[in-house]
Amino acid sequence: MLPVPPISRPAPPISRPAPNGAALASREDARSRALAMSAEGISKRQIASELGVHPTTVGRWLNAPDRRQDGDSHD
Repeated sequence: MLPVPPISRPAPPISRPAPNGAALASREDARSRALAMSAEGISKRQIASELGVHPTTVGRWLNAPDRRQDGDSHD
């Protein structure tokens, strides 16, 4: 009978460096920055590049309804 090779484990995920060497504190900070940059007329692609996210993510952030402090989005 042939020997059974050991089961290999998948490699751990590779972490990406922070964009421009600056770490974003959180996704909410990135979303806030995206909203501010959009208000200044910066394109979604430029915002995505600056924040290190996909342009689709920026589009979702910009099109999402604002969240209320209490978490209730209904009137």
